[in-house]
Amino acid sequence: MHVVCLIALSFLVWCGWRLFGEPFSALYWFAFLVPVVHQVFVWLAWRLELKSSLVSRTIGFQAFLVVFIVLFLLRFISLALLGWADQGSLGIPNELKLLLLFILLVPGLYAMYS
Repeated sequence: MHVVCLIALSFLVWCGWRLFGEPFSALYWFAFLVPVVHQVFVWLAWRLELKSSLVSRTIGFQAFLVVFIVLFLLRFISLALLGWADQGSLGIPNELKLLLLFILLVPGLYAMYS
């Protein structure tokens, strides 16, 4: 089921990329792939840990945590790079951007907290 959903999501993201004129190919797909790699890494590591304690016996929790944090930070970095490269493309005023930032900041911080 996970693979089917990933394929469907990838197709939708590809369609959106084509719809917007294929902007910033490398950055766009990097910003898409980082969370995918992060989610697959976590899914695989926890499944292997639950089934056979393989992560604990091989790389250990500290190494898992380092990879997890690096991938987690790369999610924000990749989005920031894409946003920086594509700034101004929506053509909305700065006041509206700030309002949207604060509106979206609340659920984003809550999601990180939870």
